[in-house]
Amino acid sequence: MKRWITLGISALIFSAAPTFSQIGMQHRIAYSADGNIHDHDDWGATAFSLGMAWAFGRNHMIVHFDYSNHFSGGSTAEGEKQMTESALGGAERFLADKSKFFDDMKNLNGAIANFKKEAEKSTEDNQLISIQAGPMEVAYRCLQAVDESKRKYITFISHSNWNNDHVHGAGLSKKWSDLKKLPGGAKFISISDQNANMGARTKGQWDELKNMGDKFAWMLSRQNAKPGDVSDAGMMWYALTGAQNGSPAEFIKKLKNPNPQAGPTAIGDLPSNATVNRSRFLNHVHAGNSLMLNLPFSGRFNGVTIADMTGRRHTFANASQRLDWIEVPNFELANGPYIVTVDGTDGVSHTVGKLTVKK
Repeated sequence: MKRWITLGISALIFSAAPTFSQIGMQHRIAYSADGNIHDHDDWGATAFSLGMAWAFGRNHMIVHFDYSNHFSGGSTAEGEKQMTESALGGAERFLADKSKFFDDMKNLNGAIANFKKEAEKSTEDNQLISIQAGPMEVAYRCLQAVDESKRKYITFISHSNWNNDHVHGAGLSKKWSDLKKLPGGAKFISISDQNANMGARTKGQWDELKNMGDKFAWMLSRQNAKPGDVSDAGMMWYALTGAQNGSPAEFIKKLKNPNPQAGPTAIGDLPSNATVNRSRFLNHVHAGNSLMLNLPFSGRFNGVTIADMTGRRHTFANASQRLDWIEVPNFELANGPYIVTVDGTDGVSHTVGKLTVKK
């Protein structure tokens, strides 16, 4: 079992956290929300869910996000506008990949195609969570599109009986129970109703966000339609921690102490012959076949491993107290994404993030 870690600014701190869900720490994340008609709390919950993923360093694992999924029965222009602001504004502020975000009112087919693509990448060791923050019609169509042999690697999460059974409008006919009937062995988790811990009664408990920086003040402002209510974000909290009883105080504490891999550090002095690529998750430069990394932490480690999407791996094994840029020599770079892991002094490898090389 892999251990959860905090990559501190001045040191690597390795600590076990048995309450953290292996679902959230291991799996890629999909999310589906409405907010374009009834559920204006989704305007806030969408922003808060993206903030949570960032705080836990899981923003790069959001591979699908569709919104305004109540595509029948009276969608409002204002609701669609507000959901776009929360989804794309949150993606920008919390460093998620906008190309994975879909407005179901405008591009439902694109959303279904992306979910299918991501779901069919899944294996036993590379599974997908799908958080359901709206009616189940879109989720049904998405799962129906997935190759049946891959469905067993998908876990759906819901917390709301209202969402589970909501079929308002001629185009919405599928419920949570219908989703569960699709063959292929998808898994389903119904957690407790999150209105108890992140619903409207928490109004005022989030006010500290006003003074924590622009992106957090923006996040708080997204609650305006239903102050205090971000209940659907409780599912993201569950996916990340395994806990069904998250609170404003816990979430704010995590925002103040995020996992550093959630965002890049500043690029310092670069080699004169280097090509610069400002990655969302790691800063790096490359010159020839030498890669230089500015990892989003400093601390002692035993080595760095870089793997491309085919599984080809290159390990730079050299115990080091990283203080600035480190060089990974003799690595034949190609354009495309790479996953970077740090081999800790405890003998456990920890994923730092993803970088994309563009020569």
